[in-house]
Amino acid sequence: MMRIVLSIIFLFPLMATGTFAIAEDAPEILNKLKGLSFSERQERLIAGAKKEGKVVTYSSGGVRDNQKVVQGFKKLYPYLEVEYSGGGGSKVVQRAHTEFLAKHYVMDLVLVNSFRMPQLLQSGVLGKYESPYLKDLSKELVDPNGILTPTYTTAVVMAYNKSQVKPEQVPKNYTDLLRPEWKGNKMALDLEAHSWFMGILGIMGEEKGLAYSRKLAAQGLIRRRGHTLMSQLMAAGEYPIQVEAYFHRVHELRGKGAPIDYVVTDPLILRPPTTVGLAKKAPHPHAAALYIDYLLSPDTGQKIFVKQNRWPSNLKTPGEPELKDVKIWVPGLDEWLPKQAEVLKKFDDIFGAKAR
Repeated sequence: MMRIVLSIIFLFPLMATGTFAIAEDAPEILNKLKGLSFSERQERLIAGAKKEGKVVTYSSGGVRDNQKVVQGFKKLYPYLEVEYSGGGGSKVVQRAHTEFLAKHYVMDLVLVNSFRMPQLLQSGVLGKYESPYLKDLSKELVDPNGILTPTYTTAVVMAYNKSQVKPEQVPKNYTDLLRPEWKGNKMALDLEAHSWFMGILGIMGEEKGLAYSRKLAAQGLIRRRGHTLMSQLMAAGEYPIQVEAYFHRVHELRGKGAPIDYVVTDPLILRPPTTVGLAKKAPHPHAAALYIDYLLSPDTGQKIFVKQNRWPSNLKTPGEPELKDVKIWVPGLDEWLPKQAEVLKKFDDIFGAKAR
């Protein structure tokens, strides 16, 4: 019977029974499998995982989406118990960090947005793991240091209400949003549209990107928090255009009959990828490796992410046909992470940090 532990409040007393004395770090244990064929490696992992009995994963994101991933893993490895704790990215990271400092080694792997990971990287919580699927991953998404492994990301599109936007009015690019007919609270922009803003600066260049953003802000924007909510409100007719919407949410609403559609920009802006990291002190390293490989395989985890309308990291995974062969822009960790705080400040200075 699958056991799923859903944890919303993470700051709880650390139990001594959860701390394990680990002779070797997980990366060292898994390093011994290098050079083996895929089948031999798999046999060794399965044998080790059966002895370990379970895998403990901390993950951000929606409970429903995560449950489907866990259930898929359980079908492949029914003899492994899966302990899954979910919640917001910052809380997941804080829990992992707090436990590590207390030498409370419970977590095997963590799955959150890569831009949430610096705290874990700096404190040495995570170790390097080279999955056999690493060679098949999109180079734009891969961490140059090899610690964080991309699982999927989210495409950012312009969305609009077809009942309010005539076919000839549909914007073809972000510049079209500066037209007079979209002035006066006819467009919505999330309070934390930071990935989109990075994309604007990265694509246009900082000077032109900032100038464009100021002109867009002068159009008068509706500001709210929550991309799903904002897409739902757009579908309900509260405003004609959502400047930056998540493709998977718009696609889902459209599939349910909502009168909305979207524009794929050239290039298409992608959010920083959701990445998986192996805990250096993972008490179940073989089971953790099986789980990470499962997430990256085009036949298992990646297929689930595509069904959820995510952008898969494995290039061998058939993705959404409407997004096939499009040019993409994604914020590289090495370039954009160091200046993240500066970019967020510029975003708030231009668009305002508070909702109307």
